[in-house]
Amino acid sequence: MYNYVTKVFGVIKMDPRLNELKIKILLCFYRLDKAESTVTSISERLGIPKYETSRAVGSMEKDGLVDRTNIRSPELTGEGERLAARYSRRYDLAKHHLMYEGVEERFAKDDAFYMALSCSDETFEVIKCMEKKFLLREHFARIKNFTGEEFCEAINDGRYQLQILKLVRKLNEEYGMTVIMVLHDINQSLYYSDEIVAMKDGRITAQGKSEEIMTSELIKNVYDVELGISAVNGKPFVLPV
Repeated sequence: MYNYVTKVFGVIKMDPRLNELKIKILLCFYRLDKAESTVTSISERLGIPKYETSRAVGSMEKDGLVDRTNIRSPELTGEGERLAARYSRRYDLAKHHLMYEGVEERFAKDDAFYMALSCSDETFEVIKCMEKKFLLREHFARIKNFTGEEFCEAINDGRYQLQILKLVRKLNEEYGMTVIMVLHDINQSLYYSDEIVAMKDGRITAQGKSEEIMTSELIKNVYDVELGISAVNGKPFVLPV
């Protein structure tokens, strides 16, 4: 157990020049207009006393991150810009990841700072894979109405078949969107749908909740094969043999 913990903490490379407040100040310098990048403005934005901001900026100057040649309008050095860009990206990734997992935005904004500061690069490589799904969900939630073709073009990646179905499910549950999909994998349609429509030769042969209408007789009628029906998490599952 001791070796495991040592290994886990060994991959966390915290920059000794930074803490949560300094990262927030870095991002303010990086993201705000120069006119807003003053100790007074940053203090007001962060809701902290001016002397705390001034002390942190002074420490960042000693570490070569901030240039205070113009005392009224300090700015990032080249090294400060580099670090700010790095942590800005890590912060956005962490926030999007937390929100995708269901954390309220107001909490995600705060907790993302801790993740940006403390998590390893390996962790953020994994989180990057989640960001596309978060951005897709937010995009389609905003536009409300879209076609299957538009959705597939946006995804443009065949590796995420099940993730796509889960994403569509979240759009329905979290945003109340009605989703109509044509699926040729019968078990996927049974598992992810509230209601299914079975068709044969262009005509509807059955419609309703999957657990109510799915029977071996329906499979025989639609596909002309005899297959058994089992259950997975309360949903019918067609046995392929």
